[in-house]
Parts: sequence; structure tokens; C-alpha cells
Amino acid sequence: LGLTDMDALTIAMARGVSSGIPGDVAARAVVTGILANTGLKLVVALVIGRARFRRVVGVSLAAIGLAIGASLALR
Repeated sequence: LGLTDMDALTIAMARGVSSGIPGDVAARAVVTGILANTGLKLVVALVIGRARFRRVVGVSLAAIGLAIGASLALR
């Protein structure tokens, strides 16, 4: 759900929490969606970006993805 857009996932999890889904489960779902979204943006940047753009954006998004992945793993 988070690959191309986070709005639907965020709304679904907010509604889910109000109807009984534990908050930590909803938060992990949103963070997982953000990780998927960041991964897709990384792939797009690497495939269609020019050399300098690929380097700058690739390193930045990879660092963000690693930080998000670490936060999920440490929880």
C-alpha cells in the first residue's frame, strides 16, 4: 500500500486504531509503508536519473531507508 502513496495507508491505520487495532501495529504498518515508498523512489531515481542526481539522491534515500529499516529492526 505504501509503494506509490502513503495517504490511503495512513487513513486506513488511523481508522483501524479508532476501531481497535493496537497503536503499535498501526505505527509499524505506516513505517513499513514509508520504507516501501522510499525504496520505490530510490529505484526510480537510480533508473531514470542522470549521474550526479543518481549519486546524490541514491545516497540520501539509501541512508533514509537504512535508518527506517534499523528503526523497525530495533523495535
